[in-house]
Amino acid sequence: MENKRNWLGMLVMVLVFGMAVVGCDLFNDGFGEPTGVSVTKLSSSSIHVTWNAVSGAKWYEIAYRTNLDSADTRRSAGSSTITTYTHSWYTSTDVTTLYYYVKAHNKNYTWEEGYKASGWSSPVSVNIK
Repeated sequence: MENKRNWLGMLVMVLVFGMAVVGCDLFNDGFGEPTGVSVTKLSSSSIHVTWNAVSGAKWYEIAYRTNLDSADTRRSAGSSTITTYTHSWYTSTDVTTLYYYVKAHNKNYTWEEGYKASGWSSPVSVNIK
């Protein structure tokens, strides 16, 4: 009886893990979000963003937010075909921190066969004051 319980427990763990992996794959449409995102302040109005390449990515979308604690939505910073991007901005004087995200795309257009987009990377903050 003990062996059946151990076997059943292991089977449940495998199924849960498998569902989590499949769920993540479906959520980000087939490949992972960029990792290793790093943000460096270049000047009072310019930021340099770098990240690790995602296998199969053709271009990257870069976005930022001014506040993680509100309904503030991501604003487009631009796009890049390489793993680096420089963003210049103008924001109100009360903003002290920007939060950057990167997303990978494997095709130029969503209607291309086999199009996939990753989820957004975790936010990386930079103090702009």
